Amino acid sequence: MADWARAQSPGAVEEILDRENKRMADSLASKVTRLKSLALDIDRDAEDQNRYLDGMGA
Repeated sequence: MADWARAQSPGAVEEILDRENKRMADSLASKVTRLKSLALDIDRDAEDQNRYLDGMGA
């Protein structure tokens, strides 16, 4: 992000900031995808454990 200080024109600054914004948005999207995956894994594990516990009572 330090590149913006060396930019020669407002258009160049905008382009640099746009690239940085896209990079950060991609990073955030990747993290959200990972969190969704973890949430689904936790949900499946909880369902498996509940089935196991239900089976112990029978």
